[in-house]
Amino acid sequence: FANGAVVLGLAHWAQFMSTPWAQESGNASGDLTFWPVWVVLGIPAVVCVALHRVGREDAEQLRLTGHSAGVLPAEISLKQWEDEAERWADHPVEFLSNKALLAHPMVLGMVFGQLCDGFATMVGIDMFGYGEKHPVSNAVIQYGGTINDALGLDWGEGAWLFALVKAALVGLIVWLFVQMRIEHRQQHFRLLIVLAVLIVGLAPGLRDIGRLMLGV
Repeated sequence: FANGAVVLGLAHWAQFMSTPWAQESGNASGDLTFWPVWVVLGIPAVVCVALHRVGREDAEQLRLTGHSAGVLPAEISLKQWEDEAERWADHPVEFLSNKALLAHPMVLGMVFGQLCDGFATMVGIDMFGYGEKHPVSNAVIQYGGTINDALGLDWGEGAWLFALVKAALVGLIVWLFVQMRIEHRQQHFRLLIVLAVLIVGLAPGLRDIGRLMLGV
């Protein structure tokens, strides 16, 4: 299903590039602009590589012990783990998981998706003149514009603040995520959290990249 969705999505953009739809704004020029991809995808990719390097050693050590990062051994409940914290303080899951999770694909996916959305919005609004429809996001951007005016900066509409807020938000989510310990039988709940955070960031981010490249 996922592969089919990706193929259909790519085919949609390929069809649009070959025969652009008529736009009321007249923005569709037929020319592709590639440099936003390097910013919107490149910066999050660099951040993810840095996080992976920080956590890969602990992740490898944890893997060699036969445990998963943040996941308690099958025979131990979360209540036992918390009630006997001193007993488990030297357990590999406890002292290796925090850094190991930084190299985990789930964490990297969340970081990449949210940063992608933040930078796509910043580039689209501050450099291409697009607007923001979501009221909360727009309020953040407007406040960024107020800061620009107060500092005498004549650059963009203030969407840089939205990118910073997104970065801070995903940083908080990652911090909470690496502190969390879950029982072996509840691993799917953690995956659902990751999918939710990933989708709400990556989906609009990729949509915005497509619009920036195609000029629509």
